[in-house]
Amino acid sequence: MRARPFASAMSLVAVLALGVGSALADEIARAAITVDATTPDTRVTGKLSYTANLQGGPRAEISLWWAPGITVEQATADGRALGVSEAGERGGRRGWKITLPSPIPAGETRDIDVSWVVAARGMAGIAPGIETGRLLPGSGWFPSTSPELDERPAHSLEFRGVAGATGVAAGNATGNGSGWASPAAARPYVVWGPYRAESIEFAGRPAVAYRTPTDTGEVPRLDRLGRILESMEAGIGRDSAAGDFKLVDVADGVAWGGLSTLFWDESATASLAAGGRDAWLHERDLAGALAATQWTERYRFLGDQAAFLSRALALYLGDVATITLDNSDDLIPTERIVIGSRKEDFLAGRADGDLPLLGLPASGPRATWVLATRGALVAHMLAEACPSRSHFISFLRLFKEHYENRDVDASVFSADLARAFPNQHTFLEPYFRTTELPNFVVKDHAPDTKPGVKDRYRVQIENEGPVAGPVEIVTFTGNSQFLRSFRTFIDAGQTGGVTFRDAGRIARIEIDPRGANLTSSRGATIVVEGGGEGPQQPLVPAFPILSGTSRPYEVQNFSLDLPSLKIRNFNGFVHWWQTYHGPSAATLIGEGDVEIVPDGELAAVFEEKMHRTSLKFAARDIFLRFPLDAWPQFEKQLGAAMEELSSEQEHRRRFSYEHSFPTYFFEESRAQVPPPGSVLATFEISGDERRAWVRWPQADGRTTMRLWDHLRGTTIWEETR
Repeated sequence: MRARPFASAMSLVAVLALGVGSALADEIARAAITVDATTPDTRVTGKLSYTANLQGGPRAEISLWWAPGITVEQATADGRALGVSEAGERGGRRGWKITLPSPIPAGETRDIDVSWVVAARGMAGIAPGIETGRLLPGSGWFPSTSPELDERPAHSLEFRGVAGATGVAAGNATGNGSGWASPAAARPYVVWGPYRAESIEFAGRPAVAYRTPTDTGEVPRLDRLGRILESMEAGIGRDSAAGDFKLVDVADGVAWGGLSTLFWDESATASLAAGGRDAWLHERDLAGALAATQWTERYRFLGDQAAFLSRALALYLGDVATITLDNSDDLIPTERIVIGSRKEDFLAGRADGDLPLLGLPASGPRATWVLATRGALVAHMLAEACPSRSHFISFLRLFKEHYENRDVDASVFSADLARAFPNQHTFLEPYFRTTELPNFVVKDHAPDTKPGVKDRYRVQIENEGPVAGPVEIVTFTGNSQFLRSFRTFIDAGQTGGVTFRDAGRIARIEIDPRGANLTSSRGATIVVEGGGEGPQQPLVPAFPILSGTSRPYEVQNFSLDLPSLKIRNFNGFVHWWQTYHGPSAATLIGEGDVEIVPDGELAAVFEEKMHRTSLKFAARDIFLRFPLDAWPQFEKQLGAAMEELSSEQEHRRRFSYEHSFPTYFFEESRAQVPPPGSVLATFEISGDERRAWVRWPQADGRTTMRLWDHLRGTTIWEETR
């Protein structure tokens, strides 16, 4: 069920804008970095081009932030020593104050040479060493102008290591064998070890695998990882960074993403048995790392929600891409692992210190845990509050197209979100600002005994927590097959209820079975006494129906041959929908010819009744459901993507879909996959009338065909043979 609009005293626009004084922030625009790994503690020097963008008067002091365990030794400018002092810790990052020889006005840039020592060990992404080591992007080894931010300077990097240690860094290798250059904005990184480079193909593009002496045979799971990346790119667009993609084995179970780079543990990936829980979680973490190449590396988010927007949304994208690997008819078991394990980890670790998302640093041991649990789950809740997951992915794609490679204030993201989905997300404010959560408790459940009500089962749930929130309630049959789901919203201290039909088929009811809602307790399971024990009617599975494209596509002289239905000379645009199996629904907004041609045994019956072998219509605005194997006919005729629709076009598209989807091949708000040989079409004809046609193969081998007046619902001709 679509989420109803949520209301709160404070909008998400406001909470995302908290602490943001300007759309500009100080930045490190360029950097020339030298990394010396010939001693146990890695020494780094960097010429940093520091730009003062914050509004205000000239400042003689600036602050830079590193991970704890990193010591700044000195800073100079134009050969003159600068004052360096510690500025304390904030959110798991250590600040260092640098005193400039003269104040730097807003909008101007100073080149500063800074030397620091990386002695931090046991921190995610940072492992100094001699023969092997890693300084991963966004881990805090490179400074930022604020604890919440990831700096993405265009930069060069020179690596100095012992004999046999090869360095790999962002961008492309330069001619001297130890240098790298990233002219594009990127979070700096460098890893080193006894690497050999192998040219491979990954997700349809050239790639280089940096492998260690223990890595033998084929690079593992390239096909599945490629499918994850391709799924992500289909949703939010392809990474525009130049150069070959890199897969770098850094061992230790690491899954991390950088500019066109996946850091991973190749042997751990190769050793996992396919299909088990551990394999799903490992692939999920790798997918989150791949999402960083597509999302985190594409922006420099500013403000107190920068860490959430850059890191947690990438984890969400990785979760969704992982789920697309599941080809089963029931995705709930997979989502229990991929999403639900984040909630399990959150509840298990919450006592050690939960933190609000507002002002959370970009890295650090506790921040990393918060982003992977609370942050990722809030991102899922943000998506679930949209009409569909696909709508949210389409929003992210358009956002990326508008803001890629730009500084983005958090309030810009929230304002765009509010325009796309008005009043849907204001309930999330306390999930950012506080650590308070709802707590849903089942208060009552029983068959509904109201007079005149049959075969209904009601459930009442109370929110005992201090904040409002959504809750998902799902019913299952006796053989654990998904039956129906309902999503409702319950205010703090209030009780909400839902009544399900087909009570005789319900064997159990689960609260939040996927773990996709952030609450202070685990979901509950209700076992329905005597439910689902009798003979079960055949159940045709139904699935979420998602928009398959963020933009409609133009078509000219479009033609289509479907079972018992032909479309010719159609001009306009196509917008399609899909289940995870592939596209099986479309609206064709424009004008063309529709011909109904009954076939098989029913052709003669139709001719006898209608006195013709076919019916032709000059049609407008066609809605179609069709078998999966019909999609290639669409695909090869698609023209250019349309930038935007006029208000009239958008109204016609919505009207066609909303008034035609709930007819055949659907279950409440979910879609059944039309079987081979089926078709459903509704279309407008002259006089503002609408006609509809269905060819529906039955489970017993017979076929139903029906022609009807779609506005009035009256049948013109129907037969089953």
